Amino acid sequence: MTWIRQQQHQLLHQAREAPRQYIERESHYLWGRRYLLTIIEKQAKPSITIDIGVKPASN
Repeated sequence: MTWIRQQQHQLLHQAREAPRQYIERESHYLWGRRYLLTIIEKQAKPSITIDIGVKPASN
């Protein structure tokens, strides 16, 4: 029981990750490829979309 309490204490007091910042053209990797972030500011609920362009009749 002492070990569990020590672990809980460590978790409560460990350093937290800094708040995220979204930077225009910031690199993000998805499926092994690099993509650049595009930020669109608008008066709406925050959302995330991933747009993929494909050729006509591609599978």
